[in-house]
Amino acid sequence: MFEYYNNNILCVQAAWLIEEGILTKPNVDSLILRGQIKRMQRGGNGRVALIEYETIRPDIKEKIIALVGDPTERAKHIHFSDYLKTDQNAVDFFNNYTLDSNDPLPDKNIKEYIANAEVLNAIKTILESTMSKRKALGSKVKPWEKITTIVQELPRHTWPHSLPANERRLQDRYKIYNVEGYVSLIHKGFCHKNSEKLADVAKSWVLARWSDRVRKCASFAQLLRDYNEHATGLDWPTLKTELSLRNFLQDPKIEALWYGYRYGELKAKEKYTYQHSTKLPSMRDSLWYSDGTKLNYYYLENGKMKTCQVYEVFDTYSEVFVGYHISQTEDYEAQYFAFKMALQTAGHKPYEIKFDNQGGHGKLEASSFLSKISRITNKTQPYNGKSKTIENAFGRFQAEYLKRDWFFTGMNITTKKLESRANMEFILDNVKNLPSLDEVKQVYKQRREQWNAAPHPKTGVSRLEMYLNSQNPATPEVSIWDMVDMFWITREKPVTANAYGISFTEKKIKYDFMVMKNNMPDCKFRLY
Repeated sequence: MFEYYNNNILCVQAAWLIEEGILTKPNVDSLILRGQIKRMQRGGNGRVALIEYETIRPDIKEKIIALVGDPTERAKHIHFSDYLKTDQNAVDFFNNYTLDSNDPLPDKNIKEYIANAEVLNAIKTILESTMSKRKALGSKVKPWEKITTIVQELPRHTWPHSLPANERRLQDRYKIYNVEGYVSLIHKGFCHKNSEKLADVAKSWVLARWSDRVRKCASFAQLLRDYNEHATGLDWPTLKTELSLRNFLQDPKIEALWYGYRYGELKAKEKYTYQHSTKLPSMRDSLWYSDGTKLNYYYLENGKMKTCQVYEVFDTYSEVFVGYHISQTEDYEAQYFAFKMALQTAGHKPYEIKFDNQGGHGKLEASSFLSKISRITNKTQPYNGKSKTIENAFGRFQAEYLKRDWFFTGMNITTKKLESRANMEFILDNVKNLPSLDEVKQVYKQRREQWNAAPHPKTGVSRLEMYLNSQNPATPEVSIWDMVDMFWITREKPVTANAYGISFTEKKIKYDFMVMKNNMPDCKFRLY
């Protein structure tokens, strides 16, 4: 007799008013026409006509209250069952549904799926209205906790549903239902039977077609069309619906075979490979991460818009960036200068260094450079952000500090937030106003200092203060002779002095040296 329109407007059914003799149909039509009551919904096509309760005249309200009590008081204590309504669309869908074998669903399953749909509809109605949520569940309880309990307490002879008793699984079922609709409620056991129609050779073709990264299959509907076209002329049965294909490909054993081809290697690693947990250190210089990445600033050089690279060394305990170097490429020279700055900043050797073995790390390892700096050196997986704490920190550094400057290039290409992308329209309109590389280096230096001076997210203490106030007895101080041992590099090939002095080429740049004495070439040195 009473229900809410749009989840928050209390209404009374016009048919109930007429059936109970409170009003006649001509009375209802006349009152609506004169604007003395407000009709919220017309009747017909499975809907009932609804009249807004608050617009009804006081004398008519008295008759309603005398008959069933005050509906506004009743609404304050509305129950979950009041939201359970017959879903005629669900009834029609499941009654008319046929499997690939042309068989209808069993009657028992039809009743189960209709009940599932109607219960999930009620949950949706409650969750989408703050007022309904408060009336049905109360305001001091987590909604899903109470919903799960209520759903399991529903009388099964009236609502023969098969929804999960576990809170998390019920939420997952609800989310899938909202996206896929009624078909998501059909038990996959039916689909398993249908997938047996796929012969082994057909399954191989389906897997290969779905994994094709060049001639990509956009949807299961397209895959069904492609399959039936290919099956014509071969000894393969054609399929009526995409459920057989969907069920085959979404089998956990099969999904792992195509997941990386469609969503990329990184996503496949996150989903299927074992993930190690790293216990973060409790004192400074216990673990340094190092990594090179694009410096997210545009600059102007010779009238052209460019970007460059930055190599950072990061103390995991305090989140302090201890050393860096800006260059055009991530090579051993950038790593060399970044570690040199880090050791000068720290004054101590780190206990452990982790790096991804990209860029020039191989050359540094070959010269025993990294083993001279720390006791332990470890390689992490390249292109795997989860394996390096520095990538998470650098992402926050980009989002909180680098993004403040108008010439910010935006974060990585996988970012979804508009806020994390560059305003290319504005940047391209102001190319001539872009900073120079030297100016970019100064801005970046300032942003690093702001990051290091900012509070650590877990302690609230300045990152730099955390770093400077910490002591690590396992990390020795760095002396001047340590710096000589680590950073004076011996060339792999000897350099021969000739009549013109000492000459060699490094990174396509030629260097010429002459031993001088009293501002003149030392001829005695040349003789030896």
